[in-house]
Amino acid sequence: MKRILFLISFFYLSNLVYSQTETFCGILPKKNFKVCYEEVVIVNNLKASLLYNNTKIWISRTFASSKAVIESDIENTSLVIKGFLKENEYSKYGFNLTIQFKDGRFKYTLTDIHYFFHIDGVADINKEFESAQSIIDCNTTALKEEDKKFKRFIDDLKSSINVKNDW
Repeated sequence: MKRILFLISFFYLSNLVYSQTETFCGILPKKNFKVCYEEVVIVNNLKASLLYNNTKIWISRTFASSKAVIESDIENTSLVIKGFLKENEYSKYGFNLTIQFKDGRFKYTLTDIHYFFHIDGVADINKEFESAQSIIDCNTTALKEEDKKFKRFIDDLKSSINVKNDW
């Protein structure tokens, strides 16, 4: 019985974590007319310097070149990343990710998402994610899949930052 209550509360809380007031089609979080995932994550007893260092490790593990994706780096305070999530060999998502650090918490903001795709014989196409046909048509199946991709990326970030390294 305790396990069932734990699972129910876990799923309920995970939905609250991602709940934001404005959305596209009731699925993708929206801020200032753009898709925007944003959250302050409480991490008790972890200093800003450790959160910052863990994030730098995550960046080097996640991206081919950490120097190429870091736009701004203020030690122990914030990082701004301009990176890509590869979907397949023909398409990828570009984004801006800002992470700010304070003792016991960090805040991430994932926004300015662009969809890049390549069609043989045609130049690469770069579209703002908000102008995607799936958003315009409110294709909930497609939008739920897109939302899952971004949440997996964010969950990887959060779990990598929230680690106490006592080696």
